[in-house]
Amino acid sequence: MKKSNRLWCCGILGVCLTVIGAILLPGLGIVVTKLLATEMALTEGSSLWDSFLYTPVPVYFQIWVWNLTNPEHFLNGEVPHMEQLGPYTYRLVMFKENIQENENSTVSFTSPTGYVYMDDMSVGPSSDVFTTVNVVAFTAASVARGYGNTSDENILRLLHLLSKAEVLMTVSVHEFLWGYEEPYLKYINDQFDASLPTKFGVFIGSNMTSDSVWTVNSGVDDISKLNIIDNVDGKKSLNYWRSEYANMLNGTDGTYMHPELDQEKDNRIYIYVGIICRSAYLDYESKYKKEGILFYRYNVTEYLLAHPSINQDNYDFCDIEGNCPPGGLINITMCNYGAPLFGSLPHFLYGDEELSINVSGMNPSEEEHRIYLDKDPLTGATMIVQIRAQLNFKVGQYDNLSRA
Repeated sequence: MKKSNRLWCCGILGVCLTVIGAILLPGLGIVVTKLLATEMALTEGSSLWDSFLYTPVPVYFQIWVWNLTNPEHFLNGEVPHMEQLGPYTYRLVMFKENIQENENSTVSFTSPTGYVYMDDMSVGPSSDVFTTVNVVAFTAASVARGYGNTSDENILRLLHLLSKAEVLMTVSVHEFLWGYEEPYLKYINDQFDASLPTKFGVFIGSNMTSDSVWTVNSGVDDISKLNIIDNVDGKKSLNYWRSEYANMLNGTDGTYMHPELDQEKDNRIYIYVGIICRSAYLDYESKYKKEGILFYRYNVTEYLLAHPSINQDNYDFCDIEGNCPPGGLINITMCNYGAPLFGSLPHFLYGDEELSINVSGMNPSEEEHRIYLDKDPLTGATMIVQIRAQLNFKVGQYDNLSRA
């Protein structure tokens, strides 16, 4: 064969391969999509199933506490000065149990979480002490005032005096989280043989337990619905807020969503966050590569926490009387038994100026205190996550909480 003929044959072969490639590549994309849909579905035997049941990577929960350094001045009406102590670190043991695959392409389960203290990742032992407000006392005072009943306030005043409770307390980190002897509960139990628990703690009773049954879409019939919440404890919506929109159970739990993310179509993702009793959203920020792997970064923006005068949707998250907290706060009183609790980002990041004026010691930093998560756009799995949150307790003046 002459050289010119060989080149011509190669040229024809190259064109043929190009045409074949142009025909096959779209088909290959369909095959990959179907393969992902099969392997990513939440069903026994899929590639996702084992990591769904047991979190495959270490997850850590770090706590910082605010130590009130000027208690006497605070009690005399001065601005409290807060000192941040931490981190106190726990490794989380996370798994699913009571799993049931339902006929409507959903999966139901409970999610117990265990907490293992990590000395080597903590600033000190969990026996470290700090000074804070008496959460139970101020909660009782707030609830009594809300009822507007003088007899309730008089009963609380008597209980406060007889139990010898203080409005401030010094307690260890471990006790504050997992339980300390609470004066009100102990007094009631001793006087009336009420057989009540006498300890109170922020996380008491939550180690290796789960109160809620989650039901999420498995993605078997429609992979675009993967891990989207169907209901929690049988409820399709919440009942804390002022509108149907605010009470919606939107999105996922944040771990997985549908594969093949599109940065334009999936520019906002929704997550249900139990601690703030509502769904929240994170907006697409950017994409980057780390060790050759592509990530999409989503973050919580200032707009999510903005005052309703800026973000009108947040009017629906004001209290039942329409009282709205300052920008940067989420009122979670109604889903915490009347305790005047407010969620925020640490150090009141993105908060209105009045928040920082009424307390000293806050130093917000967007780099340190914002929330973001990084997803693998091919699988939709969350690969890196930094969730920061601050629980704030509203303290007012109550005549029935006299100092001992």
